[in-house]
Amino acid sequence: MVRKAMLAWLLLCLAGCFGPGPQDLVRQWKPMGASGPTLDQALATSPWRKNTTWESFAGEGGQTLVRLTVEYQPAGAEASCPAPPPGMRRATRLFLVAEFTVSKDAAVEFSGAKAQVYTAKGYFEEYALDRLVMGDLMAGSFPLPCADLDLPDYL
Repeated sequence: MVRKAMLAWLLLCLAGCFGPGPQDLVRQWKPMGASGPTLDQALATSPWRKNTTWESFAGEGGQTLVRLTVEYQPAGAEASCPAPPPGMRRATRLFLVAEFTVSKDAAVEFSGAKAQVYTAKGYFEEYALDRLVMGDLMAGSFPLPCADLDLPDYL
């Protein structure tokens, strides 16, 4: 009897270890519904994507916060956006930071997003983005708003 209990306990532990983690659930999430692409598929085709970083943090009430940071090549902004206005210059580093909540029952929810843009000297600005950024990302468009990518050229 003890052997069966130990085996059952071991199998239960292994099932928990090999089940999809919060990052996997967010990567496989389909924001546009069952017939749409996964977030991972959309990221793979996101224009001018340079680097992608995933992080997970313990949240409130047993939830997990998953943060996605995507760095984009500045050349993408040059191709997608009008020239900066006088007195402004295009940022040299561009990031989309999106956060997702994964509940105890494995439900994924978009929590928010922001753009972070940096000059070569390290000055940066951060701008809140609305839910439309997910639509742009899922549609294969450059997801960062052009107005957020220009910084004063004296910085």
